[in-house]
Amino acid sequence: MDELDRAGRGAERFSRTSKDGAEGAPAPAAARRGPSLVDRLGERVADLRDWLEEALERRGPEDDIVRCQLGREMRFTTRGDCRALGGRVPRS
Repeated sequence: MDELDRAGRGAERFSRTSKDGAEGAPAPAAARRGPSLVDRLGERVADLRDWLEEALERRGPEDDIVRCQLGREMRFTTRGDCRALGGRVPRS
């Protein structure tokens, strides 16, 4: 029985209810408030836009989209990816 009592007291430490009797009391509004979903989404879109603009500025000749002959298969990839996959770029 002593073991059960100790286990019960140990489990109380991990319970989600508060010990001061204010069970189910909502958290203060200031503690719940954070950036809204729309604000977080706007920040992510802005980050993506910045990343895309930076990536487009850094494009080089290896980033051109070309037809790539991979064995009997034809794919459209970047020139660098085609070479990395072991394919060849047919001359047009």
